[in-house]
Formats: sequence, C-alpha cells, structure tokens
Amino acid sequence: MAWNVPIVLDDAPPAEADKDLLRAAIITALDVLDRYRDMASLAGDERIRKLLLEGAREEGGRVRELGTILLGGEETGTYEKPQKE
Repeated sequence: MAWNVPIVLDDAPPAEADKDLLRAAIITALDVLDRYRDMASLAGDERIRKLLLEGAREEGGRVRELGTILLGGEETGTYEKPQKE
C-alpha cells in the first residue's frame, strides 16, 4: 500500500529530494487509481461505477503529469495524447 512509502529527505540535495517526492507521489497515485478501479468493479449502481472510473482516469492524468515533471518535462495542467504521424 502506498501509504507506507518511506520518504527520507534528510541529507538529500534539494533537486534529488524533489525527485524522491515525485516518485512517492507517483506510487501513491497509482495505488489510488487501482483502488478506484477495484471499487468501480464492485459498484452495483451505474452512476457510482462511472464516478469511480472518472476518479481513476483523473489519477491516471496525475501520474502522467508527475512522470513528465520527473523526467524533466514541463507541467501542462492537462494531459494530451501525442499525435501519431
């Protein structure tokens, strides 16, 4: 479970500490995404299922944004699929 992800920043340089925080945030967001999907599969009410799947999609976008920043890209606030050429 992501809630037990250790974050130790004591002696890390600021840039490395930020990367560690991003990694922990990605792990947490992936865990939340999985939980939303699991709950959606159990929901009896279609409205609740759709709402939970929407939450999963939002977490997926958050994972992409965090990954982009971790890899040195710019945060855009929204995720757009790359266009195929």
